[in-house]
Amino acid sequence: MILADEPVASLDPVLAHSIMQYLEQIQAEGVTVLCSLHFLDLVHRYADRAIALNEGKLVFDGLPQDIDDAKFKEIYGQEAERVG
Repeated sequence: MILADEPVASLDPVLAHSIMQYLEQIQAEGVTVLCSLHFLDLVHRYADRAIALNEGKLVFDGLPQDIDDAKFKEIYGQEAERVG
């Protein structure tokens, strides 16, 4: 198992996708990858399951594609805006 805590924070988009593709390859080889991400576009592209916490409470557990803009605001707060 690999625990990746924000492995692409502060990286440019090209390097971020490179790191995520590497983690995706490791997962395809049979290693479980648990990754915390704050960018919804990366979650949609690379995750097969998403869990969202707000103030330590579970607010979402399901498929990444089920996180639309409304669900995003529910998770992060009504004033939240997506980056990217």
